[in-house]
Amino acid sequence: MFKKIQFIVVFVIALIALADSAFIVNQGEQAIVLQFGKIVSEEILDAGLHFKIPFIDKANYFEKKVLGFSSELREAIASDQKRVLVDTYTKYRIADPLLFFQSVRNERNLAIRISPIVESATREAIAKVSLNCFVSECRNDTILFIKKSVIESAKSFGIEIVDVRVKTVGFPNENLEAIFSRMKTDRAKEAKEIRATGFQEKSIITSAADKESAFIISDAKLKSATLKGEADAESAKIYNTAFSKDLDYFQYLRYLETYKKTLNSKNTLFILNEENDYLKFLLKNLGQNSK
Repeated sequence: MFKKIQFIVVFVIALIALADSAFIVNQGEQAIVLQFGKIVSEEILDAGLHFKIPFIDKANYFEKKVLGFSSELREAIASDQKRVLVDTYTKYRIADPLLFFQSVRNERNLAIRISPIVESATREAIAKVSLNCFVSECRNDTILFIKKSVIESAKSFGIEIVDVRVKTVGFPNENLEAIFSRMKTDRAKEAKEIRATGFQEKSIITSAADKESAFIISDAKLKSATLKGEADAESAKIYNTAFSKDLDYFQYLRYLETYKKTLNSKNTLFILNEENDYLKFLLKNLGQNSK
């Protein structure tokens, strides 16, 4: 009975030892084997089933995927001595698990060690450009400079820098008023230029319209004078033709026109001789009308 129990105990221990000796590395992971916290082999274990010494060795796993960490919001000074608050996000991949374990052990320690390097590179990059340039056309070049500066330092930690991005760009409170004032001045200047352009275009359009209007009026007056002259000539021609055929009728019309102009006023006093042609013609026609 004692031997049977002894066999069972040994069998259970063997099963536990076998279970502890086998381990699986999942897809997207890599591992190294440690013995009492020290590296026993420089072999990097990829995905699959692996074995180790039970109860002595321990598998330490590392992610193959891209990891990242954020830096805290820090102040930097641009080349024009203007201050700005920035924080970054760094993406990396564990390229050498052995070196990574030897230098920083884990991801948390890595963030603590490499964050000052990223912050220092960020301040150096911003110091090379003006604030306006950094927040506009120089931003991509600045980020590229930060990435290149961090890549070399990152190799000593066994990681590969994938990307570095500026997450936030802020400004100290004392700078905000100056920034808003400059923005207001820029907008006022832009509005003034737009108004000046509008007034200039208005003057051009008004001048062209006045010129065209003067031309139209001048042309209309010329055509009117021409038509009137032609009408007067035609009228005179008709009168001349008619009067040449009957001179008495012409003289009759002239007298009527004279009477129309002279007798129109109520307060006009005429003193005429009986032999006056003006009076004779008037009396003659009045006498005919009275008959």
